Amino acid sequence: MIKIHTALLLKFGIGRHAFNKELWLNRPRTRKCFVQDIINNVITVGMSRNELIKLLGVSSRNEYNDAVLSYLISSFKNGKTKEILNVYFDEKGLVSHVRIKYRKMHSA
Repeated sequence: MIKIHTALLLKFGIGRHAFNKELWLNRPRTRKCFVQDIINNVITVGMSRNELIKLLGVSSRNEYNDAVLSYLISSFKNGKTKEILNVYFDEKGLVSHVRIKYRKMHSA
């Protein structure tokens, strides 16, 4: 019963869950459930770019420059980006910090 309950919560993007690499890579809509665990327990300061890519996959976004890898967390119903996980690297190419960037919905 617990597995079914967790599966439903993940399907609808509800709650906070331990990071699951397979779901992160293959079911992007579940990503927001893992963000707090990723920030608190998965990504560590000093982690290399290659280590990060092995965990989260290749970033499909380049928000700023090569010193930042960005991962889409969620989007608005119209498809525009809502939340992005930004991982920042120092001059040695090691993780220096992680932030979530939120974008507001602009009315047309």
